[in-house]
Amino acid sequence: MTANITHIILDAADKCIPNKIITVRKDQPPWLTNEIKKKIRKKNRIHKIAKRRNNSNDWNKFKKIRNEVTNLVRKSKEDFNNSLIKKVIDNNSSNKNWWKIVNQITGMKSRDTSIPPLLINDSLIFDDIDKANEINDFFASQSNIDDSSTILPVIPFNASATINETELNETEVGDILSIINPSKASGPDLIIQNC
Repeated sequence: MTANITHIILDAADKCIPNKIITVRKDQPPWLTNEIKKKIRKKNRIHKIAKRRNNSNDWNKFKKIRNEVTNLVRKSKEDFNNSLIKKVIDNNSSNKNWWKIVNQITGMKSRDTSIPPLLINDSLIFDDIDKANEINDFFASQSNIDDSSTILPVIPFNASATINETELNETEVGDILSIINPSKASGPDLIIQNC
């Protein structure tokens, strides 16, 4: 019963509601508005006509709309960049948002931070640990200090500074962990500040 009703409704919708297929591009610049897209399509249509007919009137129309599109794009980009700059200057934005905007302005994107394969003795090394060992060996070989005749100084052991035993329970640890903001960036040691 419900399948029949659904079929009737969908069939009526197909016949009565106009459809338009649109393409959505994920890498579309944020400053590209619908108005600019319409003007670009119009410019492309006029360009095809001007190429086909090849008369000066059509070419003048094309040049006029091409200049309009160029001016619209420049203005839209400028407005978009000014709005980003205002957001950076705004003191209310969080560090995360601030860096996101700065990276957007500078064109910096999150890059792959892995080390590319290393070519050592005509063979490629892909494993991270092997790469680290090869880099370590290289830098270690850069300085060869003769330490055969050196004697380490004797440092007296100072036992007066001791650490008392610390007792923790689950609730204290849970309270401390609940305070930490997980969206904050960690330091170079990968530990969140104030942890």
